[in-house]
Amino acid sequence: MSVPVINGLPINVVIGGHCAIRYMSGKDIYGFHADIRMLHSKPFHYMILSYPQEIEQVTVRQSERVKAFLEARTQVIGGDGGSIISMIRNISITGALLVCEQSLGELDKNLRIEFKLPFAETESDVVIEGSIKNVSDAFKEEADHELRRYGVMFKELDDTTRILLQGYIFEQQTKNRLFDVR
Repeated sequence: MSVPVINGLPINVVIGGHCAIRYMSGKDIYGFHADIRMLHSKPFHYMILSYPQEIEQVTVRQSERVKAFLEARTQVIGGDGGSIISMIRNISITGALLVCEQSLGELDKNLRIEFKLPFAETESDVVIEGSIKNVSDAFKEEADHELRRYGVMFKELDDTTRILLQGYIFEQQTKNRLFDVR
């Protein structure tokens, strides 16, 4: 386990001290308590911990998300406006993170999201309905653009859309894995 650092310097930890470890893997968060058994500074700062008595696990997502950069046209269902251009920044079989300049509304607003999904060297038109489950305050990604983030949970997907999404997600996971072959 690497030693925690602040501003590039290891924080003050002592042998015999107690620590809490938390980490995320896939769609789960794990945590445990351990004692610090040894500290080393070469070849890098790291510590050796006692074996945990118990490891706690909490599922935080229904399905694993992958990073994406897909342009979408999003429309508030029952709204009086037209389509709003948004970006899908991550996506799973159950939801996505949408980022856009204009407001999509508040929690539980229903949306219609249309986008092209590149998968298996083709591009398929996808239309999904969902509802807003998380709204983040506006932030500036670039100096002149203020953006909003929306966590969207998809409503029931038809079989074709589900298969396309699963294929896209698997393809992205495969592309992002590093294989060390020696």
